[in-house]
Amino acid sequence: CLQIRSHFGSSFFVVCFHSSIWCLGMRVIVALAGPVSVAAGGSCTNSADQSIWASKGRDHFHGDMNDCGHKSLGNEEKATQCMKGKEGYSNDCAGCFGATISCTAKKCWAKCIGGESAACTACVDANCTPDLKACSGLTPPSSDVAVMV
Repeated sequence: CLQIRSHFGSSFFVVCFHSSIWCLGMRVIVALAGPVSVAAGGSCTNSADQSIWASKGRDHFHGDMNDCGHKSLGNEEKATQCMKGKEGYSNDCAGCFGATISCTAKKCWAKCIGGESAACTACVDANCTPDLKACSGLTPPSSDVAVMV
């Protein structure tokens, strides 16, 4: 996954392509080979998000993720806004949590719909946690990764 960040006037664009990218001087030619997602690596490593994580975010992670998973029904945008509101994370950091909730809904719904279980946790660990770690720069509490939706 590669991100291209650029400023055009007052707009800020982050594009993540699962693709091959060729750079020719100042121009970038992109060949799309899969879905586009918005995520930034290490999005929760700034001082404000780190302070939240250390003071309360890590301890509230399980409850916040489950609550936002239920409230959003796996909708990434709603889950992101919910997580931002829970602890006051930055937009980018909350986006990592929202993406994880969405991933759980898309890839682990059948295993997680009945509640917390070993199968649900295994599914989330295999399918969603690696992207959460890469996106956020955080290591979630190991026994609390499963998110109910």
